Amino acid sequence: MGKKSEFNQNKDRELRLKLHEIMTLLPRYTYDYLNEKAERNPNTALAYARDLNTFFQYLKEFCPETAEVPIKDISMELIENLTYQDINEYQNYLDVKHPEICGSKEHSNGKHAIARKMCSLRGLYKFLCEHGYMSKNPTTGAVKQKIKLAEHEIVRMNKDEVNSYLNVIKDSSVKSVHQKKILQNMQKRDFAILNLLLFCGIRVSECVALDLDDLNFEENSILVVRKGLKEQFVYFNDEVAQVLKEYVEEER
Repeated sequence: MGKKSEFNQNKDRELRLKLHEIMTLLPRYTYDYLNEKAERNPNTALAYARDLNTFFQYLKEFCPETAEVPIKDISMELIENLTYQDINEYQNYLDVKHPEICGSKEHSNGKHAIARKMCSLRGLYKFLCEHGYMSKNPTTGAVKQKIKLAEHEIVRMNKDEVNSYLNVIKDSSVKSVHQKKILQNMQKRDFAILNLLLFCGIRVSECVALDLDDLNFEENSILVVRKGLKEQFVYFNDEVAQVLKEYVEEER
């Protein structure tokens, strides 16, 4: 149920295993920082770990002192003694797309991707400084990516489009006997899924994670786990409730 559902627990376990796998490649002084992030959101911690791995790979490729040193053995003293110019060069490395310029690997990072990778790195330096592990933060004077947030047009389906979309599930005009059998066996399930997605506005992953215990027909609500593992009640109308009941009580 909610965060404790089997789906979400398996997902959390998978993310933490991937995080642990990458952390074994990184210096130990990154562990507390990443573990703190993982307590809030293991998915964010995994993204940060990958970003930090990119940074340390960059150091191995371009810093003579680390050329023969495994990433996990790169010292904290070395990264503390980097300058803001070094951090700017790292950002240029992320931005350049030609391997003859940026090294052995080709990159295609946009401004948003660079800003996110820098957020991970700035966060590490800030964490280490705040906890007394180092006193200098070379990211402080480094260039910050200027990102203009685009205004995304919200495209909504009108009533006729919604009905047409839902009627596809009820269409029994398929010619194949095998297809018709599959349609009949899963019709109520598919109809219930589409109703939840269309009328509740939940994500596919949130729908997949739902258990029967997350359904409340007395209040016409479902308990979904949003991004950041935040639980939220989402409400539906009587028509959707009827569709869900037919699936739960009959086909399921």
